[in-house]
Amino acid sequence: MKLYIYVGFITAAISILIYFIDPRNIETIFALNTLRGYIGAITVPIFWSFIGDADDFGAWKFKRRMSGVYASGNLFALKVSLAIAGTITATILSLTHYVPDAPQQTPETLNAIMLLITVIPAAGSIITSLLFLFFYKLDTRMMNEIQTDLKANHYPA
Repeated sequence: MKLYIYVGFITAAISILIYFIDPRNIETIFALNTLRGYIGAITVPIFWSFIGDADDFGAWKFKRRMSGVYASGNLFALKVSLAIAGTITATILSLTHYVPDAPQQTPETLNAIMLLITVIPAAGSIITSLLFLFFYKLDTRMMNEIQTDLKANHYPA
């Protein structure tokens, strides 16, 4: 879990750094964005492992496995968050007078695009990392305890 939090803060820092780089410095922006993508990809399997942790916790606490509920709930939340992100993006582009296929966008629109790909995702990473830091209590010690108890009671782990 600590790795997930660290990666969230690191990708946020890289995102904010990209915002302040001269937009004509394409090579640096491309390199940092690639680095951000590779580092951020570390969180994907970690996040999905949280579903297993939640399932084990539920089996331990309620003596009932609900794997499908956890997995489908996560996918539903993912789809809702993608819809919200798309709505926010479209709204911001509309408010800053984005013109599709225009040879040149206004400075206001270009700044909004940079915010959409750097600072706003950084804020999301920071908020998510803080939520996990303060509210996610299924650490290694707790999960080992849960696994031991599930096995001792012959409940499928």
